[in-house]
Amino acid sequence: MSTTSTAVSILAAAHDQCRFIVSDKPGALCCGARTVLGSSWCIPHHRLVYTTPQARRAR
Repeated sequence: MSTTSTAVSILAAAHDQCRFIVSDKPGALCCGARTVLGSSWCIPHHRLVYTTPQARRAR
């Protein structure tokens, strides 16, 4: 997950940097770690926010 060294402004995040918001202060910072292919998030944040179709149907 995000460390101080990887955190980046949401506006400055590159296409391959995790967009998970880690700060709600003005100029929001996102994780900035390398993303999972095809995702907007790094592995830990992808696991946190992604719900499989099967899990959605089970609700």
